[in-house]
Amino acid sequence: MARKYRYGEMTWSEVKEAASRPCVAIVPIATLEDHGRHLPIDTDLLLCTSICELAAQRAADRVVLVPAINHGYSPHHMDFPGAITIGPHTLIEYGLDVCTSLAHHGFARILIVNGHGSNAPFIDIIARLCTVQTDALAAAVSYWAAPGVREAAESLRESEPVGGMNHACEFETSLYLALR
Repeated sequence: MARKYRYGEMTWSEVKEAASRPCVAIVPIATLEDHGRHLPIDTDLLLCTSICELAAQRAADRVVLVPAINHGYSPHHMDFPGAITIGPHTLIEYGLDVCTSLAHHGFARILIVNGHGSNAPFIDIIARLCTVQTDALAAAVSYWAAPGVREAAESLRESEPVGGMNHACEFETSLYLALR
């Protein structure tokens, strides 16, 4: 039988067992906001959680996928209906509470995976504080900044000079269409 990797589907005893193994707790974080007229407001959330899900499927014996933190820092999108933002202090405290809870339960390695550009400085703070305040080692990465992602996107890109990897760009649009 395949090992469970979705945190929310585990019993407390399965969480305890997972935390006792050398595995990484993956915490996706994104937001809900506008993505032009062509993409839905869940774009950042869907891309981030899907990428984490696909990675977790491939490494199910070495990771635990924690349910996503669905809201992020998006005050600059509030003029567009549908955006939901939370303040920077709220985001840091909430993310830190999630990560320190994981550390409390025994997870020694925590990876926060970001799906929204404006969250980046805050998830870095969350990871640093978690590492300082607990025995866990926490790190943060934006999925598009992971090794090889930019190079792969550039090798597939056909548009010049516009396009590329920006907000509501051909990269996000292509990923969204491929995942839906």
